Formats: sequence, C-alpha cells, structure tokens
Amino acid sequence: MIIVLLLLLFDVNADWYHSTLAFTLAANNYQQHLGQDKHVVLDFFTPWCIYCQHMAGEFNQVFEHYQATRPDILIAKMNCDEQQNQHICHHFGVHSFPTILYFPPGQDRPTSQFQNHRRYDFFVQWIDSLAQMSEQTKQEIQQQQLEKMQKDQEEQEQRLREMLELERQKQIELEEQEKQREEEIKISQSIQQQITEANTFIETIKGMEKEIYTLQQQTAEINSKMSQIKKLPKVNVNHALVFAIIGFFIGVAMTSFVCLFQKTNNANAEKGM
Repeated sequence: MIIVLLLLLFDVNADWYHSTLAFTLAANNYQQHLGQDKHVVLDFFTPWCIYCQHMAGEFNQVFEHYQATRPDILIAKMNCDEQQNQHICHHFGVHSFPTILYFPPGQDRPTSQFQNHRRYDFFVQWIDSLAQMSEQTKQEIQQQQLEKMQKDQEEQEQRLREMLELERQKQIELEEQEKQREEEIKISQSIQQQITEANTFIETIKGMEKEIYTLQQQTAEINSKMSQIKKLPKVNVNHALVFAIIGFFIGVAMTSFVCLFQKTNNANAEKGM
C-alpha cells in the first residue's frame, strides 16, 4: 500500500490543474459568481492532491457538457493551496480534497456536496437532479410569491372596497344629516311663523278686549242714565203738551216784541238825525 501511494505521489504533475477547463474562481472574483443567476458547481482542490489530478479529465468533460447544453450552469474550480483562497475554503468548511459543492442560483451558501464516484455520468446525474430541484424550488417560490402577490392584491382590493363602502356610507350619512338639518330648518321656520301668527292674533285679541272694555263702559253709562231716567217722576202727556204750546206762543210774542222795539229805535234814530 505504501508503495502504491508513493507511486501515485511521484505520478503527480504539479502543473496538471493549469490544463483543466473549469472556470477559475478566486478571492478576487468568487463573489461576482456565487449567489447570482447561475447554478455553480465548485471544485475545491490542491495541486498536490492525486485524487484531484485523476478526476480532472472527468471534470473537463462535465465542463464541456454543460458549456454546450446548459450555459446557466457554471462548472468552476478554486485552488485552496493559494494563500488568498485559504480563508474562503475554510469559510465553506473544506478540509479534504477534492470537495465539490453545489450553489443554487441566488444563494452564496452551498446546499449539497458531491459524495459519489468521481465519474462523468455520476457528476451529470448529481448536477441535473440538483438543478431540477432548484428550478422546481424556484418555480415553487415564484408560485408562492405570485400567490402571495395575488393574495396581497386581493386584500388590497378588499380593503379598497371596504374603504369605498365606508366612504359611501359616510356620504349617505352626510346627506341624511343635511336633509335632517333642512327639515329642522323648515320646522323651525314653520314654528317661527306660527309664533308670529299667534302673536298677531294675541295683539288682535288685546285690541278687541280694549274695544269690549270701552263698550262695557259705554253700556254701564247708558245703564246708569237709564236708571236715572227711570227714577224721574212721571209727567202727564196732556199737561206737557199744553205747556209746550203756551211756551211756543210766549216765544213768538217775545220775538215780535223784540223786533218791534228794534224798529222803533231805528225810527227814532232817523228822526233825530
């Protein structure tokens, strides 16, 4: 066994990895590719790893296959023997070589590690299954997002309908309040008019009361005079008639006497002249 390992070690070509086709990732560019739109299959290796060297041919075929059929799948490699990359290898928990990790689109953390025979067909089967699962997951996520968006839209539409209905109810209430205010104004005006008419009627009644009072006073005076007349002694009608005739003749005689006296005075006055 030791002899076989020594033969393998002597068989290692320190420059073998320069001829591999996988896209090279390093500290200065790996963040530009991980977590982006592509599926990334990343081989962490070291130049002194004999298993890495023996796998290189199979991995080159994998690179060529996906370069021709699936440009959205990036087959890449990272040299963990370079000092600039060592902290990245440790960050992803790489302690043995080769370590092959799968990064789905949009994620900068691996979701699967290859643990099978390092042959072309096993690589392709593993990568295709992961890509399919990732796409299904992506579709499910997109479907969930779409459903969530539709649900959010429906909820927003429902809230909008509720707001519109509430606004409509408020408008109806305002219109009813306005109608009620108009009715109250009409009732108030009607009451005011009735009060005015009542006051006018009261003033009319007061005027009539004054007239009635005046009539009552006049009636009382008439009744008083009638009472006085009733208290006077009764006069014989015949006697009254005789006295009236005598008084008439006396008046005529007196008038004639006065006229004669005036004429006599006038005549004497003319003679004297």
